[in-house]
Amino acid sequence: MVDDSATVREIVADALREAGFTVHEAADGEDGLQKAKALRPDVVILDLTMPKRDGLDVATDLRADPNTANVKIIMLTVRDSEFDQMVGKELGADRYLPKPFDSPTLLEAVMSVLK
Repeated sequence: MVDDSATVREIVADALREAGFTVHEAADGEDGLQKAKALRPDVVILDLTMPKRDGLDVATDLRADPNTANVKIIMLTVRDSEFDQMVGKELGADRYLPKPFDSPTLLEAVMSVLK
């Protein structure tokens, strides 16, 4: 879970942990990218607007690295215009969820990309 909002990270992490997932958190894009490369998670949930590196840069780098190219990416962001969604998907996002979100929708998105 990569988001600069501690509140969003807590909400997402709590929902995923309650569903049985292991969750690692990062507060900015650079830290998130380094953790994803080191841990090679099944799914990375990314905010678009973050300090150091935005979610689009992180998604691009994950897709370019053979070790993380197949990691599933869910964009979770307030930027939900059709253009933002198109760019996110072109850069490798498997799902795009707008904020605000609810836990059932988040869990459905995670389960759908893991199938």
